[in-house]
Amino acid sequence: MPLDSILPRIAQEVHSTALASEIRALIPDAAQARVWGLAIGDFSNDTLPDVALSLFDADSSKEQVRVLFFENLGGAHMARRFVRRVGYLESPIEVGLTIDGSVVTIIRKTADEHWSQDGYSIEWGDVALVDHYETAQS
Repeated sequence: MPLDSILPRIAQEVHSTALASEIRALIPDAAQARVWGLAIGDFSNDTLPDVALSLFDADSSKEQVRVLFFENLGGAHMARRFVRRVGYLESPIEVGLTIDGSVVTIIRKTADEHWSQDGYSIEWGDVALVDHYETAQS
């Protein structure tokens, strides 16, 4: 779905239309951005809702989505803290985002019956890897 179509939901979750507009401004190609994953929750551990997005680039020749984390700074501004290209095998939906406690997790399919999970947290403006799991179905 287009980024602009999901901005009202983001605004509702972060309690501010201005903060949702800042996220749009922090994405260089926002007009063409297609959202495949969205997670909203407090992964900076400051009680304010932060935002994680995975964006699909239809013009890319690689099977990748762009994952971005945005930190809510005191309810006044959003800061882009993390940008990473994450590969998928068959579909961008294979890259998922979840937030539990103060950890945002990127879950992705890495092989036919294999998944990886990387959990991140924001501490004092720095993104830190706090969990890493590999799973395989027998």
